[in-house]
Amino acid sequence: MTLNLKRGISGAGALLIIATMFITIFTVSRVTAQETSGSGLRISPTRSELSLVPGDSNTIIQTVKNVTQNPVTVQPVLNDFESDGVTGEPKLIGDTTKVSAYSLREFLTLPADFDLAPSEEKEVVVSVNVPENSSPGAYFGSVLYRASPQGSGGDGQVALVASVGSLILLEVPGDITEKIQINDISAFLNKGSGSLFTKKPDQIGVEIQNLGNSFSQPFGKVSVKDWRGQEIFLYEINDTEPRGNILPDSTRLFLNDLFNVEVKTVNGNEETTQTSPIKWPGKYTISGNISHGSTGEIYTVNSSFWYIPIWLIVVLAVLLAGIIGLSVFLYRKYVTKSTKRNK
Repeated sequence: MTLNLKRGISGAGALLIIATMFITIFTVSRVTAQETSGSGLRISPTRSELSLVPGDSNTIIQTVKNVTQNPVTVQPVLNDFESDGVTGEPKLIGDTTKVSAYSLREFLTLPADFDLAPSEEKEVVVSVNVPENSSPGAYFGSVLYRASPQGSGGDGQVALVASVGSLILLEVPGDITEKIQINDISAFLNKGSGSLFTKKPDQIGVEIQNLGNSFSQPFGKVSVKDWRGQEIFLYEINDTEPRGNILPDSTRLFLNDLFNVEVKTVNGNEETTQTSPIKWPGKYTISGNISHGSTGEIYTVNSSFWYIPIWLIVVLAVLLAGIIGLSVFLYRKYVTKSTKRNK
């Protein structure tokens, strides 16, 4: 499947924009951690993925540690979450009366509240039981561990010391729909996308929408070519371990740095330098070949952008002003001579 995303602009369009900028100048003078700690708790792992058929069960072992110097009481709480629609980061649903269609509330049994002494850690068990009538697809939630000073509940006040969570992603096999849609592929500068840049863009972004009923982990290659068709940059999208997920009915923007990284050893010390692969002004084309799941379907997407630095705009503006001035001068000179001859 090939998609040409109309983010690029033609050469004539670029010249028109340059002319507009010229007038304006002279007139107005965008890896999941395996261990996370809050202000008082540390939990590991922070993400668990399971695949269980209806009627099956399993357990998740999590380690919770009190990193404060005070004893605390820890309360496990299950929260539904949704994607933030951009980075794929989970956004907890604060309204406890709102139950997500992908909620794990009927699947999980949480441990009871427990106490932790200073620097003490404890392994807790989260039980997962998939009901016989469960529909195939994705289910997800966050087990949030809330810590409060021991005895703080007796005075009618709530003093939360920490609140850290662990994501649980469950897939129930069966009639799984695997379908994605590539909404956009474009260049970014300072987290903003565009088609015309006066500074070299620093990132490439691919926005993908999950139209299926389970998790999607897209993968593939994205390349950048210059106006000569020469490839100047190539990278693998979603190249993490484990790969990032797109939740069902959500969109995620995968951003990758547009830099070549070189590591040198100088006087026994490693030095890392980042250089842009974009060397010259002109039109650049972004191409992506992206797949997902087990379907084997490959989505080919293309878009383009222009890099025209300020110095080039100034040079072109000066040349344009010179051409206009010379044309006016020659026109006046010719008209003056013609008028004298007619007299």
